Amino acid sequence: MARRIYACFEDGPDAPISVALPRGGGDWEEIGAPDFKPRANDEIVVFVPGTEVTEHRATIPARNEREARRAALFAIEDELASPVESLHIALSGKGEDGQRTVLACSADLMTAWSDRLKREGWPVACLTPDYMALPEAASAADTGARLIFNLGTRRLALDGGAPADLVSAVAGLAEGEMMLHGADLARRLGHPAEPLPTGTAAALATLAGGRQELLDLRQGPFAQRQGVALPQFSLWQRAAGLAAAAGVVAIANIVLETRALNASADSHRAEAQALYAQYFPAEGRISNPATRVQQKLASQRSTSLSFLDTSAVLYDAISQLDGANLRSLRFDAEAGEFRASVDYARYGDDLRLAEMLNRAGLAATLGDTRSVGSGINGELRLEAGQ
Repeated sequence: MARRIYACFEDGPDAPISVALPRGGGDWEEIGAPDFKPRANDEIVVFVPGTEVTEHRATIPARNEREARRAALFAIEDELASPVESLHIALSGKGEDGQRTVLACSADLMTAWSDRLKREGWPVACLTPDYMALPEAASAADTGARLIFNLGTRRLALDGGAPADLVSAVAGLAEGEMMLHGADLARRLGHPAEPLPTGTAAALATLAGGRQELLDLRQGPFAQRQGVALPQFSLWQRAAGLAAAAGVVAIANIVLETRALNASADSHRAEAQALYAQYFPAEGRISNPATRVQQKLASQRSTSLSFLDTSAVLYDAISQLDGANLRSLRFDAEAGEFRASVDYARYGDDLRLAEMLNRAGLAATLGDTRSVGSGINGELRLEAGQ
């Protein structure tokens, strides 16, 4: 079963690291990092001094995370004491109010923390400021090394030796009643507090034990790259064996399916040949009916009329006859022909219209002609010219 292990930098990146191991029942045992032997599936969370990481809230409209990271730096620029170029940031997801939490720290310090974790053999550990261990409600805790606060609107940390008036002023900024943890903090503020175990790592583990997710500083250029440790190699050997077995089964399925598809294709080909012979008996047996049908369709398309082109030629020809008008026009796409009804002002215009259409490359055939009022109406059929 996976364990969550909490550790913390007591001070700077080169200072000792303390580790809190779960003992059951919510209790923690604190040891030094040299005595810690991580298991293959341990989840390690390392707290860094909150005095080195500032927390901000900002609304960041962005289409993707890369764009959001660029926009976040400038959204909080006025709240920062250092140039944005020297900082590293980490972002939370959007809250219900549309805002995101932004953590900011020195990029050089972030590099030093990451390098230290590699030397400890924890390359994929989560890095988060110690004040993230506090619950969501307004609260404060004395972890020994530092005083950490969640004011409701933001989180921050003070050195453990901060003056009493500063501690009182910060606590006074909290929204609503503040829950306190640690006897020394209770004495400073004159309010009751929940007890915490001795040791910074054990105190932070007690505070964070019930929290499922903590905002990880290892984002952007410091994003975790999951590696494979040598002790896990035997696990990968077993996984590789299972993958190979699954591959053999998949290949066997492909072979069987291919055979079934080939048999089905032969059956469909024979059925297609029978249908082709039924509709085109004069051509005899055809080895590839699909190709022959495509050839016939292409031949039909090459000799069929274009509706737009043919109607344009017809309208142009009618416009050259005084008093002539198109009464109706029907296009039979399957037969590839037009049937038009045209009103003429005088006899003989139907012949002149047919001549103009024939010269334009069409095959015009005149139909019945009859008198209509003071004019003449005639039928006309148009097909593709030879």
